[in-house]
Amino acid sequence: MSEPRLWWQDVMPSDWTAFSLPEDLVRERYTALLAALEELSTRGPMSTLGDILAQLRAVGFHDPLHETELRDALDQLAKWGFAEPFRDYAAPVRGYQGMTARQEAWALTRKGRGIVAAVRSAVVDASRALQLPSRLLDSVEHTIRGMLGHLGHDERRWCSLMSPMTSCSVITGTGSSKRCASSRVSTGGRSAAWKLHWPTCGRPATGV
Repeated sequence: MSEPRLWWQDVMPSDWTAFSLPEDLVRERYTALLAALEELSTRGPMSTLGDILAQLRAVGFHDPLHETELRDALDQLAKWGFAEPFRDYAAPVRGYQGMTARQEAWALTRKGRGIVAAVRSAVVDASRALQLPSRLLDSVEHTIRGMLGHLGHDERRWCSLMSPMTSCSVITGTGSSKRCASSRVSTGGRSAAWKLHWPTCGRPATGV
């Protein structure tokens, strides 16, 4: 096993085959089967085919599935290393049914439990992140807009509250002594200087 920070070197494409099958129906069958086996693992070490079929319906998989098809799917999971059967070789053999009965109990392998738990957690966490409460989203939006407004206000505060028809075109000085040079506005042929109403914008200009 590599160091924890080098986990990405141990990623094997074959470990995720069941979750990346191109056909939706086939992929859903395997993923639902893995979900059912994971839940059954909390109840006992092994589960019969009847238990697995019932649990498939419990996790939301309602497609018709014959026991033969279920056994084929379980065999495929075993080939991938996700599940393993319990073979009771001491059971009496009475024809074909007796032979298949030797492996009627199934369970996830250690590898299967780890991968299924990882995929489930990733899917649930991703869905939770995409379904944030609307009030929380509104609060985040309000906070961001307030921050942007505050930043914009700091840049304009020296002259934003000047009298009408007046704008600050020049900012003189540096640091705490920064002040706005008032603009002159022509009114009826006369030139008038308008006072600045923001306290920190500098000393008000005097009329001319």
